[in-house]
Amino acid sequence: MTTQSSQDGDFQFEGFPSDTNSIVISYVGYKNRIIRPRAFEDASDFVITLKPESHLIHGALILSYDSPPILSKKEISTFVVDVLKVNQLTNAGELDALSLVKTIPGFDLSNSNNEGLGTRGMTQSENLIYIDGYTVFNPDHFFGLFSSINSISVKNIRVLKTGYKPSFGGRSSAVFDITSYEGNNKKMSFKFQSGILSSSARLDGPLIKDKLTFSFSGRKSHTGLLQNTLYKNLFNSVFNSNVSFSGDSEELDAFSSDIKPEVDFSDLQGKINFFPTSAISLSVSAFHSQDFSSINSVDSLNGEDLSIVYDNQYQWVNRGGSISLKHKIRNRIKARHFVSYSDFITSSNSLEQIESETFGSAFDLQSSFKNSISDLTFKTNWNYIVSD
Repeated sequence: MTTQSSQDGDFQFEGFPSDTNSIVISYVGYKNRIIRPRAFEDASDFVITLKPESHLIHGALILSYDSPPILSKKEISTFVVDVLKVNQLTNAGELDALSLVKTIPGFDLSNSNNEGLGTRGMTQSENLIYIDGYTVFNPDHFFGLFSSINSISVKNIRVLKTGYKPSFGGRSSAVFDITSYEGNNKKMSFKFQSGILSSSARLDGPLIKDKLTFSFSGRKSHTGLLQNTLYKNLFNSVFNSNVSFSGDSEELDAFSSDIKPEVDFSDLQGKINFFPTSAISLSVSAFHSQDFSSINSVDSLNGEDLSIVYDNQYQWVNRGGSISLKHKIRNRIKARHFVSYSDFITSSNSLEQIESETFGSAFDLQSSFKNSISDLTFKTNWNYIVSD
C-alpha cells in the first residue's frame, strides 16, 4: 500500500492490514524514516522530522525480457527539484534555485544565464512561474543573468513540462510551481549567505508554537559598493550586446568614463501560516522584487565636431501575493479557497544631449514610457475521497 502527498503535503491512509506493518516516509534529498502505526495511537498531533541526506547512485545494468507493463500513477513529465543542491550549481557567481531546473532533461545547461529554461524550442518568456499560487511575470535579476527567486526562501520547486491542468494555462512552455519556505514551527532560526553580487538573509520561526509560523527573507545587491571584475565583465557583455555607436564593431567599456553605470536589484519575500486546528489552515504569502539600471555614455561623430551624451534609466518592479484557506469536512471532503494578485511595472527614461561646435548649438531629446500588467485570480477546489 502506497500513497503520495499533494503539493500542499496532504495524504490519507485508511485500514492498515496489521499493526505490525511499517510505514516508510521518503522525500527527495532526505533520509527515509520508518515508523510503526501504533505510534499514531492516541496522538492528535504527530510530527515526523526528516534529516537531509546525499545519495551516491552507482551504475545500473538494464536487462530486457518479456513481462507485463508496469502501471504508474506518476504525473507525465513532472519533476521535483531538490533545492538542497542549490549550493552545487551557481549562476553568475550567485546561488540560483531556478538554475537547478537546467539539470532536468529537456532544458539547456550550456547557457550561463536563464535563457535555456524553455522547453521544446520555447523561450523563457513562454514559461509560467508560480510562487504560492501567484504569477511572477519577471523572474530575473541583472538583465536575466540569474533569477529573482531567492534560493533561501524556496521550499520546493515542481516543474511540469507537459500535460498540466487548464488552471495553469496561458503559456506554451513549462510551468514552475514554487512553494516558499513556511518557517520552523519549533524554534527561531536565522540564515545568511553572500555571493559575489548580492547578500541574502532569512528569519523564520514560530509566533505561536505549532499554531502560527512565519518566514521572511530578503536579498540586496552590493554592486554599488563593490564593483569587482566579474560585475564589470557581466555589465559590459550586456551593454555591448544591446548598444553600438557610429557603426563601430569594437567592444566598448562602460566603465572607462568618469560617469559609472549603475545596476541595483533587491527582492523581499514573506509567508505566514496559521493552523487553528488540524482540519483548518490559513496561509498568506507575498513577494516584491525590483531592478534599476542607469547607463551613461558619450559618443562623438565627425571627429570631435558633434558629441552626444546618453543618459538612460530603466526600472522593473514585480510584486504579488496570495491568501489560501484549506479545510477538511468529515474526513472525506477537502476544500481550498484561494485568491492571488500579481503586478509587473516597467519604466524607462532616456535623455540625449546633442552639442555641435560648428553650429554652436545644443539641444536635448527626452523620452519616457511606462508599462504595467496586473492579474487578479480567485480559485476554489473541492475534493471528495470516495475510498482509500
